[in-house]
Amino acid sequence: MRLHYDLGRDDDLVPVAGADGGLHELHHVVHDLRVTDPIGFASLVRPDLVRQIGEEVWRGHELPIVERSGSAYFSAVHVRVRGVHDVVAELLTAVRARITAFHEYGDAAAVLSQTAADQAEELVRAAGPATLPVEVAAAAGWLYWCRFEADPDGGQAALRRAADLFVPVGQADPLLLPAQLREPLIEEYKRQARAILEPAITSGDVTGLPYATDLLYRIVQATVPEDPQRAAALSDLSVAAQLRYADNSDLTELDDAVAFGRAAVATLARADFLTNLSSARLSQYRACGDVAALTEAINLAEAATRAAPTSATIHRALVQAVRACFDRTGLPADLDRIVNAARTGVVEANPAPAGSQELRLALAQALWERYRRAEALADLDEVVATCRGALGATPAPDERVAWLSMLGQSLGVRYGRTWERRNLDEAVTVGRQAAREADPDARVSHLLHLASVLDERLTLAWSADDETEQLLSLRAATESGPGHKDYARALQHLGGALVGRFQRLGQKADLDEAISHTRAAVAASGADAETRRKALSNLAVSLEIRRGPGDVDEAVTTARAAVAVPGDSTSSTELANLGKVLVARFLTLGDPVDLEEAISVTRSAVRVSTDPVGRARGLNNLCGMLTRRFTTTRRIADLDEAIEAGRASVEAAPPRWPERSRYQTTLDLALRLRATVRDG
Repeated sequence: MRLHYDLGRDDDLVPVAGADGGLHELHHVVHDLRVTDPIGFASLVRPDLVRQIGEEVWRGHELPIVERSGSAYFSAVHVRVRGVHDVVAELLTAVRARITAFHEYGDAAAVLSQTAADQAEELVRAAGPATLPVEVAAAAGWLYWCRFEADPDGGQAALRRAADLFVPVGQADPLLLPAQLREPLIEEYKRQARAILEPAITSGDVTGLPYATDLLYRIVQATVPEDPQRAAALSDLSVAAQLRYADNSDLTELDDAVAFGRAAVATLARADFLTNLSSARLSQYRACGDVAALTEAINLAEAATRAAPTSATIHRALVQAVRACFDRTGLPADLDRIVNAARTGVVEANPAPAGSQELRLALAQALWERYRRAEALADLDEVVATCRGALGATPAPDERVAWLSMLGQSLGVRYGRTWERRNLDEAVTVGRQAAREADPDARVSHLLHLASVLDERLTLAWSADDETEQLLSLRAATESGPGHKDYARALQHLGGALVGRFQRLGQKADLDEAISHTRAAVAASGADAETRRKALSNLAVSLEIRRGPGDVDEAVTTARAAVAVPGDSTSSTELANLGKVLVARFLTLGDPVDLEEAISVTRSAVRVSTDPVGRARGLNNLCGMLTRRFTTTRRIADLDEAIEAGRASVEAAPPRWPERSRYQTTLDLALRLRATVRDG
């Protein structure tokens, strides 16, 4: 018997044993070798030496080889052991030739024969099933796929075997798969990738992005450049890169996002692809201040809205881009662009709850900002209508509270413009709803707003129920404790409400409690300059009303402290209150210096006032002070200025404002004095 092996891929056969006669036991170490020809000797002595085609020979160990010539127990055979690479190459060529014969020449027998199947399986065994190379799996899989195509009715087993063999092929290079299998695989890749991307967009959790990105790359590899599925995968890769940037702030992620987005849009200018690229460019602007990126982001978003005018998501992207432009320029024209973009989105977009609500919010915020600038009542009316529309769309509980709050504030402001009672009544109703539905941590601000609109309604027409509800709301707000950010504000408003009840009922306990709460508000205000300023000013007024020993002097000192609080420019209210307490001290002590200062600061209050009601009050106060000074100095110029201020106060006061009649009374007094002087 002769036993041969070859060295690696060398076809030169070298004998390792061949001595005639006798029993010889040889030892040889083999590496990465497999049996390629049948070993036909069935030894009674060493039956374990029988090997199958493709079976691996001992790797890295000694191989005992037993041989005896002329023995009755052995058949003379030719045993050949060759390198696995040579075997796989030969079988791969043979299997591919069968596939070509079927596809190009229609030779079904080339793939349907049992020899063809055996050859494919031999190839798989030779290459090593545990770690099957992609090209081997593809060739064997295609041979079984051809068997199925040649005999669809009877080839179900071949189809199943092909599917098994194609698993590693699809993972490595889907382009090697038959089109019928490639499409479902791409769909599965898309499904899995979107299942990771969509939650990540909402949550920011990028844990699964590497796998999603790998799936998207496979889709790109499995599709031709003009395939819409490839464009979609590229656009999703842009989204994934943007999510990674949001997580790690690596600017190269944004560069990748833009590159992927441009590649997607170059293939297919679909609305969502345009939007994703717009988002990437907007992020680049925000990161680097590149105005060209912002301009392109807006242009892309506008193109997207033209391509998909009924998509709330697409319109929202445009709103975000033009908002960034307005934040940079502050120009009214850019604010108008936000309003127009959001309004168009709300009107044209399909009623997708999330997208439409975000568009409504952007519209309401932009309209409110425009109203604050130009005070156009039409903008305020649209804010109210937008809030009502949002509430009618059944928002989530936390969003509902936010919309109720915005609606209540807008109605309160509109009441201050129109003095229509229905606005105030609705503001109270929605304020109650917001306070009732808000989470405990957020309830304080809603209670304060409710108390504020109740105070307005009490000014219009006193109601025991409203007064009780106002005080209960404010006391509930103060229960938040010193650690709450609105605690000082709650104390300040409670003090003001108690002063109002004192002025109606005259119970000194209410006034004393009001002063106590307002002092506590000053102490708790900390770095909150606005609350501190208002609390000091309210405390000054409360002390002036009480007029106990030292109260008037403390009121003047406190009012001056309110005006002197650093921060934003002092409002007309603090100046007006300083003027009031100075007049009170003048009436108590008779020092004309106090009256002169009161007139001076009241003129300043009128000059800086931007609120029609506040301006009317300041002018009325100035009319009264000048009239009083005329009674002391008899200077006709004081009386003329008083009459001018009084007329201006009546003119500035809204027609339905409850205090307007009092302003008319102040003016009438000055006019009567003027007539008396003229007659005299």
